[in-house]
Amino acid sequence: MKPFESIPGYVSISAEELPGFIQDEQGDPAETQERLRAALTRRDMLAILAKSGQQLLVGLLLEPEGGDEPEILDQPSVELLQAYVLAWGTGQPLPASPSGMAKLWRLLARDLRARQGPPLTEEADSLAMLVRETRFQTTYYRNIFNSDDAAEIVPALLSRADAISLKELGFRLSDIARALFGILNMIVERFQRHAEVLRALINGHFDDADVNALFAATPLAAKLWARCSKVASSPKERGWVAFQVAEMACAPLFYLERAELDDRFGPEITNALFTLSLAPGALVTDDLTGVHLDNPVWRRPFVKLGPDTLMLPLPGLIVSFPFAIAEQLIPGDGKLPAAYSSARASYLEDEVERLLREGLPSASVHRGVKWTDPATGKTWEHDVVAVLGNHVVVFEAKAGRLKDAARRGGTASLIKNFRELFVAPGIQARRLYDLLATGPTVAGMLRDRGGHVLPINYDTPTIVSMFGACIEHLAALSSSRHRYVELQLAESGTPWTPILSLGELRMLSTFLDTEVSFFHYLTRRASIDDVMTFSADEQDLLSMYLTNGLAVDGVGLAGAKVFMHRADAAVRGRPPVPGVRTRFESIGVFLAPWWRLVAKEIYEDASARHRFDMLEVLLNQRPDVLTGIERRIRRWRSGAGLGGGNTVSARAEIGDRVFMVAVHMAKALPQDDREWRDTARAIASDLNIKFNVTDCLILLRWRKSKEMSYDGISFFRFPRKEKYVH
Repeated sequence: MKPFESIPGYVSISAEELPGFIQDEQGDPAETQERLRAALTRRDMLAILAKSGQQLLVGLLLEPEGGDEPEILDQPSVELLQAYVLAWGTGQPLPASPSGMAKLWRLLARDLRARQGPPLTEEADSLAMLVRETRFQTTYYRNIFNSDDAAEIVPALLSRADAISLKELGFRLSDIARALFGILNMIVERFQRHAEVLRALINGHFDDADVNALFAATPLAAKLWARCSKVASSPKERGWVAFQVAEMACAPLFYLERAELDDRFGPEITNALFTLSLAPGALVTDDLTGVHLDNPVWRRPFVKLGPDTLMLPLPGLIVSFPFAIAEQLIPGDGKLPAAYSSARASYLEDEVERLLREGLPSASVHRGVKWTDPATGKTWEHDVVAVLGNHVVVFEAKAGRLKDAARRGGTASLIKNFRELFVAPGIQARRLYDLLATGPTVAGMLRDRGGHVLPINYDTPTIVSMFGACIEHLAALSSSRHRYVELQLAESGTPWTPILSLGELRMLSTFLDTEVSFFHYLTRRASIDDVMTFSADEQDLLSMYLTNGLAVDGVGLAGAKVFMHRADAAVRGRPPVPGVRTRFESIGVFLAPWWRLVAKEIYEDASARHRFDMLEVLLNQRPDVLTGIERRIRRWRSGAGLGGGNTVSARAEIGDRVFMVAVHMAKALPQDDREWRDTARAIASDLNIKFNVTDCLILLRWRKSKEMSYDGISFFRFPRKEKYVH
């Protein structure tokens, strides 16, 4: 089997087919920068910046006609453009043509690619590769939350430091956050009204009042319209001319006057917003070599046009860098830095707990779980622990921020951040894993902050899934085990703790809005590194789950490395509205009708032992294999084909665990439950001998049965082969 055939729903592409911006640009950054400077400073740079910001909003907010269109501009390119405005000034009051704009956008994209440097040689070590890819992530990777989540999370987190910020700064940090997102919404509303006027013009509906208002705040556009309108006679022609001139009238969309801000947010907040601005030409430096790795617009997103006027040409910066903007207002002394750090930590733990309670309503969720090591007398603590049957889900929260030096690829800072934020959670969670592996001897040792003993059944093996939770991370770089192994920060044979950001957890809760699917994704996410070596961000991985339930063939992928690029179509756009969490729906995993009925009955029997173990076995199987089993049983029950007394089975190997489901087609029903348990145990033991099964689900079907699902069910767990289970 070819590697790409091992991932259902996906096809492979050659390196030559990858989009241009991830290719190495063979060019000189100094040369592209000089070309940009020559082109930009001869034109109205503010108008170019505004048109670029408007073009980004078009791509984000307007549905393209006739399907998806190729992306012609991205936010990092416009961030670079804004930095050039801050360094070189406003240019000359001359408009850029549409074709000239397109050329500038291509040149900006080329500039960013050239800044990545020449490709690494085959002799490059793992650290050099990590540094390069970190810089690439810093250059291109953006939103840690979607806009709706950011508007909720950022003010709520910052409000925990409000009392001290009000005392030390004179305003509440949460009010700054609300103002920023209020401005974002204001600009979106302006853009939508602007788009309606342009749509009317292009359709030949000319309105003098609308056109005059369109050009009133843009002298260059008004002057151009005064000349061009004289040569257009019919309303349709005037509409087309006005539409073309409007290309130069985008700047007012992003203007913010002091009086307007005072009225909406108050003078204290307005004054603070003005400190988050830089004037054109304020960057007095000719060295912009590293601006793509440490752009001042990430912390100060406003352009200051005068003592009472701001411009926000990139409102997306508020979603992409909300904490960097807030941190710009926090002084280095006083009590506020510590209060802010504490706010991050407490908010992250609270949100992890809330999302686990929401996503796993059948689970028992505990905060601050402590236990004392009898050998050393040392007490250990775990942030959030959820107990669901025999499954224990451990989250260790690390709310620290990625240092600027690490984002720039500074090796010492990068390794330190990796250890503190992404490796430490695994070491911490590993202690609990090892404790639970000792069995009944630890009964009663685990207590949460309320003094409650965790309801774990120590008479049967526990399945521990471990995760780290953070507020911000490096997406594809910090999501898979192989990078840590290559850097000798982790060993391939030890338990792995995937790092999930807060934004990712919220995304999972939204898209996987049933307990069954949320539970199954966590179990698969914790073990996917045992199946394939990959490079992918959180959206790519969730999209794969929604496509095939992460049912990939690890054997077929042996020795291959999977790169996922723009493989996130399943989670783009407006997310679904979550439904009732306790309804049965296996989102992302296709089940044929009979198997769906079986799984639904298992889930809805809340008193059943091992119900989540049994669901895990079912959902881990290949859908086509289960469908084949269903057809065979259906033929047997209809009188065709062989089956009576036979057992048909399917298995899935994931890491060191082997999941097996078997259906026994009985010639006659067992006389009682004991006879069925003996029969099921014999079948499971035989399968274990043949296939080293660890998790085994046995179903009973009788040809003449009137039951729609099954006539008997049993689950068995066998010891794993001296490897850790994730």
